[in-house]
Amino acid sequence: MYTASDYYTFALSSQHYQEALKLAERAHTKFALETALKLTHDITIHAFGSDNSLIERLKNPLQTVDMNRRIQTSKSFDLPMKYSPHTLLRGLSRELLEDPVSRNSLPTALKSTLQPKFINRLLEHITRKGY
Repeated sequence: MYTASDYYTFALSSQHYQEALKLAERAHTKFALETALKLTHDITIHAFGSDNSLIERLKNPLQTVDMNRRIQTSKSFDLPMKYSPHTLLRGLSRELLEDPVSRNSLPTALKSTLQPKFINRLLEHITRKGY
């Protein structure tokens, strides 16, 4: 879920994007960071137009990101915003492909997800309105 707090965190910490991208690379979370930066970019353009200093600061870290990649289906930008299942599955699959620790823990995680109690909690979590 992407909240207004996330937007302001990314907007106000733009001077640290390069360090954050390096850390995300090492932690195998680059897709998640790039997705949040892309969403920050889209919201900024929608709210303030393309002629502002934040868009200029976002250009460099977003050079490698497919700017046509869809993160959501509407352009309303109501926050908090849930990521689409497609985006979540894409991020999870990239995590599993890139991170050996995640790959090794997959059998244990799958065993836990097959429990009815977990499935019920997951469905409640997915369908909730707030965060």
